[in-house]
Amino acid sequence: MYTILILRIFYPISVYKFIKPQQSFLKDAPEGGNETVFLDLAQGTLAHHLCSEKEKTLLIEAFELIYQSVMNVDPDKLSFYGKALLGIDDLRFIEEWLEENYEHFCAQEDIFQLFKCIWPLLLDVCKNELFEKLSPLELVLEASCLWISGASYCEIFNFMSKNKIKYQAGTQPRKVSMDQVVKYTDNTLGYDAMLIVGALADLCNGKYDNADLEEKLKHLQNSLKLGLSESFELWLYSKGYVDREICKQLAKTFISAGVNVDNFQNNVLLENAELVEKELANFPTYFTQVKA
Repeated sequence: MYTILILRIFYPISVYKFIKPQQSFLKDAPEGGNETVFLDLAQGTLAHHLCSEKEKTLLIEAFELIYQSVMNVDPDKLSFYGKALLGIDDLRFIEEWLEENYEHFCAQEDIFQLFKCIWPLLLDVCKNELFEKLSPLELVLEASCLWISGASYCEIFNFMSKNKIKYQAGTQPRKVSMDQVVKYTDNTLGYDAMLIVGALADLCNGKYDNADLEEKLKHLQNSLKLGLSESFELWLYSKGYVDREICKQLAKTFISAGVNVDNFQNNVLLENAELVEKELANFPTYFTQVKA
């Protein structure tokens, strides 16, 4: 581990970002059991090409250590570890947390309760600057739930401003900017937190075969990614209406017209084409080209 320790001392953030994707690739690769193939991959990288001879040796040693860390995983776990885009250490930590909290976890009834249950885990695992620098955390949690519920960037910004959520810039706590709100929702929640929730879903499926809990977690994962909570809104997004505000407005229009969006059929857009066309007239013409 000497090589990794040296790298971590001098490049703590970049090394973490380097190790995680390599572990993720290796545990999911069909030839993952072949060390030669993996080390050949290292020698084919741009980094290896640009390195000095000493740095090339360190790079190969780092790849060897990454290979060993993945090969030390129980083979029975690789089937669900391999689905997650996280490093081995993170997955082991998440698995231990799940084992300790499983009964309480299963008792959560909706995605908002699930998210609040997962929140301490996110704070422990998520390597994200905004998670570390926004405070107070109990109000940041409420703002995060607003994102999941479908609140707009402006609504979340106003909530943070009204409740005096601050961003720690060095020694100075500062007001949160709109740019930070967008980065927090789109990147911190929409990507980093989403990957952790996805890993939880894969672990639930692999270890416990709990389809109901897995479905809730997948729903929460999509809600974090897109900032939408309702199944119909998420479905609309998947059909090509890739703007959360349009999905929310279309859903409202369907509800106002008496369409049952809680139990809809896949042909609901075709059956209500006139309704869709009328509503989309208020938006950029790109969305009128979406095929139902």
